[in-house]
Amino acid sequence: MEEREAQLQAALRQVRRAGRRRHRAAALVYLTTGGAFGTCLYLARTRLAAFVHSHTWPLFALLVGLAVGLFVLATRYEADANRADGEARELEERLDRLRRG
Repeated sequence: MEEREAQLQAALRQVRRAGRRRHRAAALVYLTTGGAFGTCLYLARTRLAAFVHSHTWPLFALLVGLAVGLFVLATRYEADANRADGEARELEERLDRLRRG
């Protein structure tokens, strides 16, 4: 029984570590996404006519696409982190049941 408890504790530590890592990654990517969206808004408000009437509009479209892609990536990291949190809660419950007997 102690061996099973040790295995569950090791699995719990691993899942928690993965969850924390994903939460940190999501936060950093959300921060980067905010910078990209902020840049898009700034360019749209101040220089949209310059982008539309010149040959640099693909650059603006690429920046918008990059911001959207970063947002999707951050959302995926956050979903993975939430799933890891759910697995950790499940492992904690199993460990608690094992300890109670």
